[in-house]
Amino acid sequence: MFVLLANRANAGGANPFNFLFLDAGARSAGLAGAYTALAKDSVALHYNPAGLAWTEDHEATFMHNQYFERITQEYAAYASPWGFGGILNHLSFGNATQTTYSNADGAGMGSQGMSDLAVSLGYGRILAKGLGLGAGLKYIRESIAGYSAQGHAVDIGVLYDADVFMNGVTVGVAIKNMGPDIKFQGTEEKLPLNLQGGASYRFNIGDLKNTMVADISRERNEPAIFASGLESVILKSFPIRLGYSTRNQAGLGVTAGMGYRHKIFGVDYAFAPYGNLGSVHRISLTIKWGQNKY
Repeated sequence: MFVLLANRANAGGANPFNFLFLDAGARSAGLAGAYTALAKDSVALHYNPAGLAWTEDHEATFMHNQYFERITQEYAAYASPWGFGGILNHLSFGNATQTTYSNADGAGMGSQGMSDLAVSLGYGRILAKGLGLGAGLKYIRESIAGYSAQGHAVDIGVLYDADVFMNGVTVGVAIKNMGPDIKFQGTEEKLPLNLQGGASYRFNIGDLKNTMVADISRERNEPAIFASGLESVILKSFPIRLGYSTRNQAGLGVTAGMGYRHKIFGVDYAFAPYGNLGSVHRISLTIKWGQNKY
């Protein structure tokens, strides 16, 4: 048995399938993932499926994430004006040298690949003025050295535009990764059940459009994670973003990003340092068609 398999099966407090918490889209990554109340676009299913209820056009986002240690993530998301959405999320760890306890260096044993995959489908609907509800079903697979574990999970979210009480405020709550335990090499693994809530506040300073966001989330048996961010749009087309998250314990927790908006497409970039592990670069492209508003 490979050492990496033994470590994987006896990870203790380290939950499997944590790739599900990686950000989707460079806009949300630039805001440190504080997107529970802001998700009204093609990546809504990833953060809060209730946001699918607000999608006015056909919208698709494609992202490449150059993670640290040669890890790469490819992400594609789609949302329709009818409230339906889908996601394809793939993470590749590259190849790792095979080892055993008697051959710790892995000399002559070759290498094996590691990867994660999630495919999601969801629907969101407005139930009352400003109030939306959504749900998503996801298929998850984690593969290590030719062995794999797979299962299903459900996400549920609520989103509320609180303009009636406070202009520019939106609040959201989501419960994610609800599902049965998954077997991996005879070991029962729990999904990373997560409860998150967030708020966003839109305000203008002259011609400068700004959005402040804040999230708090709690994963099963883990401490609470806090994230916040600020986006300012310059000249109506150039958003600048800063964020902070306590999830990134390897670095300062700071994120930054920028982008360009057009009527039918947008390009975004996000950067995050992870200390000695290196830096993470994300770039995403969003395309809209239908009413052609961005």
